[in-house]
Amino acid sequence: MPTNVKQKFIDFFEGYWFPVYIAFNVIIGHIFNMINYGVVMITLATCIAFILCKDLKFFLSPLLCFFFIFSKKSLADETLYSIPSIIFFSLCITALVLCIVAHFVINKKDIKLKRFTSSSLFFGFVAIVAVFLLNGFFAFADYKKENIIFGILIAISFVLPFFIFSINLRIDKKTVSYLIYILLIASFIISIEFIYMYLTDIYIHPDGYIYKDSIDLGWGVSNNIGAILAMLMPFHFYCAVKARFSIPFFASGVMCYAIIILTMSRTSMIIATLILALCLGFVCIYKHKNIMINRFSVIGFMILVAVILMVFEDKLSTAFYLVMNKLFDGSGRSSYYRDGINKFLSNPFLGAGFGNSHGVNDRFVISAPEYYHNTIIQMLGSCGIVGLFAYCFHRFQTIILFIKNRSSVSFFLGMSILSLLLTSLLDIHLFNIFPAIFYSVILCIFERDAKFKQQQRLKKSEHLNNH
Repeated sequence: MPTNVKQKFIDFFEGYWFPVYIAFNVIIGHIFNMINYGVVMITLATCIAFILCKDLKFFLSPLLCFFFIFSKKSLADETLYSIPSIIFFSLCITALVLCIVAHFVINKKDIKLKRFTSSSLFFGFVAIVAVFLLNGFFAFADYKKENIIFGILIAISFVLPFFIFSINLRIDKKTVSYLIYILLIASFIISIEFIYMYLTDIYIHPDGYIYKDSIDLGWGVSNNIGAILAMLMPFHFYCAVKARFSIPFFASGVMCYAIIILTMSRTSMIIATLILALCLGFVCIYKHKNIMINRFSVIGFMILVAVILMVFEDKLSTAFYLVMNKLFDGSGRSSYYRDGINKFLSNPFLGAGFGNSHGVNDRFVISAPEYYHNTIIQMLGSCGIVGLFAYCFHRFQTIILFIKNRSSVSFFLGMSILSLLLTSLLDIHLFNIFPAIFYSVILCIFERDAKFKQQQRLKKSEHLNNH
């Protein structure tokens, strides 16, 4: 391939249009139930990128957006599980794996394993991966094969993205902005899919109450949709602080919050409201070029909310009661908590394991764990006191990372992670594989960016000292 043509391909894959290409194919595949088309187009482009590109910047968009291609119709279609479909997906996965291996072989000189082993989060990741793999190890009578299957899956989702982007991702001044750009695109993908679902496939009771069980995008139901959007919402307000024109991003952040409300996910509503309040407070207090327009935007938003509450007071209070009633007992959470605690008491050292007494998750054909709807109880019940200590150690390291590198970037990335952690105190999102991938990528790039900025400051200081 001629050098100039090759460079144009690389510029495309590492630029701002490749995520748009990924988003377009995800949306087309999801809405029009053209999953084979979407898979082929995304896999083909990603394979070419693995061969041509030296680092993994391009891989952020397919990794973080591909999952949203799975619609309710495609997952309900029996042909998806037929032998030809299995062969088709197996060939796509094989091609992708071969190209990944080829990428690391071709660019082995650029791979720096030390970037991972010298990470300030390295030992925390090692500890938490170890307890995931050892979950329920001493629960001999009750040990299930699902323990090791899901232990491997959740360990991979936590550490593999952090690992691969640590060892082979070039960091520059625009890397964090590029990540946030992709996260915004992910939120727009979900929003478009959600609005389409509301217009075509939603059940509303005659009294106006939305039937929550009909809120299903295939890749996730109402709680999953709300939790992911709550993670992504802060980045709209980051752009309202940093972008040249703040109002469109402020408006898109408010729209993201409105969609979270429409998911009818109680946990997501509560946590998103808290995160929204913190983001609005930040854009009003933090000194930046858009501070005045953002202050007026916040005032306008508060007036709008006040008017809506006054005009629709009766309907909103009734809807709020129906949604929030029996948040704990009505949802069965109290019984989940008791079950998790009992499992911990029966196997206190390494827990009773992730083994699912309810069978295999028929939607994704993978082993699903026995969920306790609370991260702390999940770690205790599945991985015991050792697991909880490992999790706390990992959490301590992440908190120190953000405290040491305080900035507007750390605030909004921190809000995203905080949203995931808080929703996981009332739900299962941190153990849902895909949100953990978001979590791992955000942590990796934030830490790499923090080190990059420290090195830049050190070089600048040395330069001034020499002159």
